[in-house]
This record gives sequence, C-alpha cells and structure tokens, in this order.
Amino acid sequence: RSHLYHIIDSRVDEMIKRGFVEEVKGLLAKGYSLSLPSMSSIGYRQMGMFLGGELDLASAIEQTKHGTHRIARHQYAWFRLSDERICWLDIRGTWENEANAMVEKFLGQFGS
Repeated sequence: RSHLYHIIDSRVDEMIKRGFVEEVKGLLAKGYSLSLPSMSSIGYRQMGMFLGGELDLASAIEQTKHGTHRIARHQYAWFRLSDERICWLDIRGTWENEANAMVEKFLGQFGS
C-alpha cells in the first residue's frame, strides 16, 4: 500500500505543478459553485477552500492526498484480489507487454 500512496502523492504533486489550482480558480470565476457534485470531489473541494482562504495550500494538498488514499483503500477492499474476473498488473516494473497480452486475450474472446 505504501507504494500506491507514493504514486498517489506524486500524482497530486504533479497536478499542482501543471496548474490544478489555476483550473479550479478558473472554474470558480466562471460561476461554478463548490456545492456542485463535480466541484465537491476530492481535490476540487480542497483547492476551492484554499482559494477561499479556509485552508493554506500545504493543507489543501495534504487533504487531497489523504482523501485520495481513503478512496484507494475503499477500492482495494471492493476489488477483491481473489476475484478471478479481474486481471491484476504489478505496475512497479515493466507491465506494458503484459497489459497488451491481456487485452489481446480479452478481445480474442469476442473474435476480434
């Protein structure tokens, strides 16, 4: 799980570097309310709170990471590792060839 959290944290940091705060600021300027379901999702809510002066940026980022960790834990519990219908990939190494083979096998079941 720690590897997954590291990936999540890196992804959130990259979103911030690529202008996520500015994206939220632009949406708010266009009249999108933080009460909308889409604007109350993880990340948007926290950045809106930062822009509204309710949080500092570091806290908004940390809360975004923590909220995403929580969703990952829920998904991990929901998608049981023992479910044979799910093909799991270990993304810590080279996984592209394995993913392509899985897709080809899946599509082959439909005569593609």
